[in-house]
Amino acid sequence: MISPAAAPVAGGSNGGKEAAVPGQSTPLAHGDGEAPISLQAIIARWQVWMLLLTRSLGAIGNQMTRLHLFAFFLLAGYSNTQAVGALALAGVLNIVGRPIIGVLSDTIGREVSYTVAMALSIGAILLVLLYGSGEEFWPLILYVGLAGMSEGVSGLVVNAKAADIFPARTLGTVMGLVDVGRGVGIAVGPVLGGLLFDIRGDYVWAFSIAIALTIASMFTMWSIGSGAGLRTAVEESY
Repeated sequence: MISPAAAPVAGGSNGGKEAAVPGQSTPLAHGDGEAPISLQAIIARWQVWMLLLTRSLGAIGNQMTRLHLFAFFLLAGYSNTQAVGALALAGVLNIVGRPIIGVLSDTIGREVSYTVAMALSIGAILLVLLYGSGEEFWPLILYVGLAGMSEGVSGLVVNAKAADIFPARTLGTVMGLVDVGRGVGIAVGPVLGGLLFDIRGDYVWAFSIAIALTIASMFTMWSIGSGAGLRTAVEESY
């Protein structure tokens, strides 16, 4: 007589799959039992590189201005208190700005919300570059509003875009690769901005190039494409 423990399982509640043997480890599941995707297969997708490029361009543009704004305000004639106050208030408003841009990205799409956020960022830079003379306080007030709604949200939208395109089982690797762009921005942006200031004696070139890089990131974001068909094409390629 065959004991119940040794009998093979046919059909039943586990759908014909072999019963797990006590004490034997099983491989981690990767989304309905799918095998993990190799790093080589992930980096072969051009969408990863476009996301990385978008993140890099946006981060370099952001860092070229962000770390030099305090010095810019002082050179323009604003006091320490006014400069610090404007930057601090922009940071406080950013607490509200990030969730708003996040909601917009879910509602009107990643590309449109990214464009809106980057347009606000460009507006903030142009405002202080053209009107931040130190004689008027209103440019600082408008800067607080524009920068507060746009500061640092590019990574949020880019990562959400990555999640739209790639399967969940690859997101750790994909987002890790894409976020290299932030490191590029932190490494290159402040140095490039400072170098241009030393060459020119002002921040006109630095801030202008930052605007150009931000606009370029908007184009690369749109070039990736959108829609369910894009994700289907990516998934079918693995």
